[in-house]
Amino acid sequence: MTPPLPPAESLGAPARSEVESDPSFTGPADRGPGSGTATRLDYAGLPLLGRRWWKPFASVVILVWAWVTLSTVVVFGFGLCGFLIHGDPGHFLRDAVTEPMVVTPSLLLLMNLILACGIPATFIAARIVHGLRPGFVNSVAGKFRWGLAGRLALLLLPVFVLNLVVQMALSGGFRPNVDPRILAFLIVVWLTTPLQCAGEEYVFRSWFLQNLGGLFRHPVVRWAVPIVPSSLLFAALHGSMHPWILVDLTLFAAAAALIVWRTGGMEAAVVLHSLNNVLVIHLTLVFGGLQEAFVSEESTGSLVSVLFTVVSQGLCVALVWWWAKRRGVQRDTLADPRVPRRQGHVVRR
Repeated sequence: MTPPLPPAESLGAPARSEVESDPSFTGPADRGPGSGTATRLDYAGLPLLGRRWWKPFASVVILVWAWVTLSTVVVFGFGLCGFLIHGDPGHFLRDAVTEPMVVTPSLLLLMNLILACGIPATFIAARIVHGLRPGFVNSVAGKFRWGLAGRLALLLLPVFVLNLVVQMALSGGFRPNVDPRILAFLIVVWLTTPLQCAGEEYVFRSWFLQNLGGLFRHPVVRWAVPIVPSSLLFAALHGSMHPWILVDLTLFAAAAALIVWRTGGMEAAVVLHSLNNVLVIHLTLVFGGLQEAFVSEESTGSLVSVLFTVVSQGLCVALVWWWAKRRGVQRDTLADPRVPRRQGHVVRR
């Protein structure tokens, strides 16, 4: 049995009376300084953008700069490891970057770490441009709710397992074809694939929702506006322009955004994405098809695969929606998400 959620104070959010009595805090419905009116903020409304339309443009510049810088550090690290272990800086990089592209443990590790750089890049952009406290990039609770993530993983795991088993059964894929590099792949997957998934989610869900959504006052508009472009861009950047692949990935991205809306944080989306990628890679390592599991320019889809996505992701969204409502998962907050501003020796919130 899941224990009841602790009061807002223990989640890092000040009590209602504390926030409402603070004249420097204003919610999205009343942003005038010193108004003294506090409004509950959902996840997309946390940056308190108001009419500062220029901030998303500044934020995307910082996001890209931080991501490129951190990715360069990752590539340099690969070269350093190659030099220290083999005396050749290009040893691991040559194994990762081949022509034509072949999925190897080195390539998977390099891709995962570069995509994982999206996590700190999103935090850096939120801090520099919006002054958000780091925890509020994770959720309205002001932190990443690990307990919630674990319970959602247990809730959604059967859906993904059943979906993949049915698809493989229909395609006659239950013939073992174990990849000889399975141990190296599994180490990379266990250690870095959840980080890769989180990196994509923080960029395409967190950044878009809080930067575009924060511009709008009406809650439905605040969520609808960023979900559409973020889902389309997420699909397009995977490389394949095949219509069914684009539809499939767009639906997956939209499902992730919807459960962020319902749970007030990134935990559910990270779990959804991680379960999908980790399970697919595990199955292909045992039964073959690893190369085809990764979307590339040559990838093609089908109406059947889209229907599987509609059913499986629709079921995941419905389960999360039902479970979050039943458990009373926090989806908004009265806490001021901004970093306190120092004036002399007084900290003003």
